[in-house]
Amino acid sequence: MKAVMMNELESAIVEWVTKNDKHGRGFIGQEFANKGYPFDDFENAMDGLLASGTLKLDDGYVVFEWPEPDDYLAAIQQVLGEKDGFQAQKLTDQNPAVHSPSHYTRGGIETIDFIEAKGLNFHLGNVVKYVSRAGFKQDAKIQDLEKALWYLNREIKRVKTQEP
Repeated sequence: MKAVMMNELESAIVEWVTKNDKHGRGFIGQEFANKGYPFDDFENAMDGLLASGTLKLDDGYVVFEWPEPDDYLAAIQQVLGEKDGFQAQKLTDQNPAVHSPSHYTRGGIETIDFIEAKGLNFHLGNVVKYVSRAGFKQDAKIQDLEKALWYLNREIKRVKTQEP
């Protein structure tokens, strides 16, 4: 899988495709038109996602194929290279600072498990993340709360632009 930098619309399309049953390009285009996205912008985004291999056509249906864990590492390596001391680790290496750090596991549930259970999108997931860790990570409590507010304001703006 080729690493691709996605814009907001492309990210939204990928998120929609991963959360819904198989649908044709026209149906997905109509869904995004109903959300206020211009047709040409949708078509350009879809063309780019198909050309990059991020999305594929399967019997006329648009699908997303999750890469194997090692493909994620290859994509990260491709974007970051091995500069600045970056070394990709196998996902099976369970570094506690990466997997289940204490500032995300307070209260008996890991923050990411809560976010996924509630089906929150990227913006709202980050709101929960920053609120749940506020004051428990090395960053200042105010900084985490300000980050949460920034994501909440961005989500409010996104929802307002989608409403008729």
